[in-house]
Amino acid sequence: MLKTLFGLRSGGKAAGPPARAARLWSNAEIARLAPAVTGDVINVSAWKDEDKAGRRYRDYFANAASYATSNYTGWRGDEGDTDHAIDLAAPLPEALRGRFDLAFNHTTLEHVFEFAQAFETLCTLSRDAVLVVVPFLQHLHGPEDGDFWRPSPYTMRRFFALNGMTVLYESAGPKGGPVRYLTYFASRRPDAWANRLPRPEHDAVAVLREPQ
Repeated sequence: MLKTLFGLRSGGKAAGPPARAARLWSNAEIARLAPAVTGDVINVSAWKDEDKAGRRYRDYFANAASYATSNYTGWRGDEGDTDHAIDLAAPLPEALRGRFDLAFNHTTLEHVFEFAQAFETLCTLSRDAVLVVVPFLQHLHGPEDGDFWRPSPYTMRRFFALNGMTVLYESAGPKGGPVRYLTYFASRRPDAWANRLPRPEHDAVAVLREPQ
């Protein structure tokens, strides 16, 4: 039973379907939101900044004033060039606090056991907004004993509020997929984003309440 739920076959190897559809869905969500961002952007725990569909996430933020990446030593963290070394499991260095207008992160928080600290560090990077993608339904993936969390919409809303941010965009998808991601855009200055962001195509909670 547990092997079926976790997408495992004997030997501990992943047997579940790859998260291809969920990645493409989240890429489309980011592509909808990114054009509204005009300030300084950082892709946190970016690895190689690849969207796994042939593009870099840098290309999504064509209107940004600047674009930087961060990584940290460890699983996939120290590969490729990066602008900053940021440990999400630790408080952010003073020099990087509020350094960016948008902190962007794709499917990293589930791999950090210190989830509350990682969320705070991500938010502290930004003087304004955070765009983050997390898995809600997904088989175990990544290194052994390195996949910890599947936050719900209620978790995400609570953590953004704890960090002084208002959720402006919330979506879940793809509908009916065996792997489903959540996409969130939140800001410290919600009034500044009035009429700048698109509306989600589906209510996130309604999507996740669908029978599996």
